[in-house]
Amino acid sequence: MDSCKLVLITANIGSIFEDAATMLDRWFHEFSEHLLRHQPDFVALHCQELGGKTTKDSMHLIEIFIDKLLSCTALNAFDRVRIFCDRDHTAVEKYTALANFYFVSRRFTRLVELYNFKDRSYMVVTGSEVICDRLEEHPLARKAKFPKDFFPNFEWSRKGFIRTRWRLGGRPFDFVNIHLFHDGSNLVALQSSPSVVIVPLPRPSPVPYCTVKATAVVALFYLFDDFSTIWVKHYV
Repeated sequence: MDSCKLVLITANIGSIFEDAATMLDRWFHEFSEHLLRHQPDFVALHCQELGGKTTKDSMHLIEIFIDKLLSCTALNAFDRVRIFCDRDHTAVEKYTALANFYFVSRRFTRLVELYNFKDRSYMVVTGSEVICDRLEEHPLARKAKFPKDFFPNFEWSRKGFIRTRWRLGGRPFDFVNIHLFHDGSNLVALQSSPSVVIVPLPRPSPVPYCTVKATAVVALFYLFDDFSTIWVKHYV
């Protein structure tokens, strides 16, 4: 396949929504500068804590965030867009506050496809689509919230994953946006060795939980977690 330059980003953007007046424009400035500097063919932005700590009070800001992405001048050359956004905070048993954003440049002329997990087949990606409702039922993504018994000593929080599978010029990629333990769990995990997080495991661990059965062979697997913000430039 022709060389394809990927920019892969993972970002916990919760703090942006806590101080949107200051942080929103600043974050988009850095995002735009990075894209203009590296001129990627494919951008994968995976976000955690979309809407901040209290999503119900920030729904209008989520719309602003998505609109600013779609109107970002650094993405003017990107003619294929797919957005998978979990924003239904009323579905407590399913809500993860995760969002996956994908942008494909018109410079990349090879075939771009997205995997249908229901039909177990790829479909050609054209145009733009924003998918924000009932992601757990959508065939182009795998989304789930981790069961409550994963965190028996803590309040059930918005932890889960959204997974998509792409094929760029014939080469498959898996992208998994996953949000594991909350801060309280991290602190408890450091208090003893072995950690209480990993010793009592009668229940399955979160990693096998998000595996996907498929006939296609996955060449590259990328895991995006809550690392604040990490920017990666990658050629394939």
